[in-house]
Amino acid sequence: KVCGRVREALLGVVRKTHTLVALSVGEEGAMPLNPLQLNGREAVPSLELASKGLGPASAVVVAAGLSVNAVLTSLDVGFNY
Repeated sequence: KVCGRVREALLGVVRKTHTLVALSVGEEGAMPLNPLQLNGREAVPSLELASKGLGPASAVVVAAGLSVNAVLTSLDVGFNY
């Protein structure tokens, strides 16, 4: 398990990064996430994350990015763990 301070630091990076393009949170079989798409710095109107093997840790990362994203209008996260 990740301690609270490390977790918050990681989520802060997801919210603020301008350069990180791939983030793996250690879930076996899960695809890496693109923080720039999640936080809106790479402006995409929709994200297709269905059936990507994402679990609870990935969900937390996605939520952190979405909390500051003002451009995303569609998100599919179906059929994950």
